Amino acid sequence: MSPPQPETRPLVTQVGVFARWPRVGAVKTRLSPALPAAMACALHEAMVRDALATALASRIGAVTLWWADAPAVSDWAVPDGITVAEQSGADLGARMFTALSRMRSEAEAALIVGSDCADLSIAQLQSAAAALRDHDLVLGPAQDGGYWLIGIREPQPRLFEGIAWGGAEVFEATRARAARQHLAVATLETLSDLDTPADLARLIGTALIEPGRIGAATRAALASFALLPS
Repeated sequence: MSPPQPETRPLVTQVGVFARWPRVGAVKTRLSPALPAAMACALHEAMVRDALATALASRIGAVTLWWADAPAVSDWAVPDGITVAEQSGADLGARMFTALSRMRSEAEAALIVGSDCADLSIAQLQSAAAALRDHDLVLGPAQDGGYWLIGIREPQPRLFEGIAWGGAEVFEATRARAARQHLAVATLETLSDLDTPADLARLIGTALIEPGRIGAATRAALASFALLPS
């Protein structure tokens, strides 16, 4: 009789998309002067929609859109299959821990992605879920020193305490915390956020050369600004 084989399926993993409410003048402000405030807001909204579409298409688990600073009542069209929640907590770390804990209570694992990486892919999310089968923590490092994804099997509050959020050492500080707690960490590929005019130029170049890497809503927004062929 052959020995039982270890289970290899990915964990059922809830996905949270973290995003700021698309308010003109309050999002993507560092894209000025390359984009006026209204265009920057429209691009931000398009990237949120693409992140949600990618999360749904990954089919690794339920998807929640976690808004920051959303109005009490809105007519923002939420795609079918998406749950909407409001971020809560004193800082970004507290908000992420709260969201991850809530999602983990309803699944085998949970992860959060931002909406700032235009080349977020289905395969990356599936890889993150697969990594959580054998790791306690999965991180997707961002070019600016932060991370674009964090996933957990069990809530780990110390990973989110005393971090200088928004700084260039967030990824390394989080990885060091994980090492001190003897957590097994998987690292995904490094991606770039869209924050500055230089980032926008790189995004346009990628969309021209490899359009399939960029979400449909983001490409449409760039085309509407006459930054891509329509």
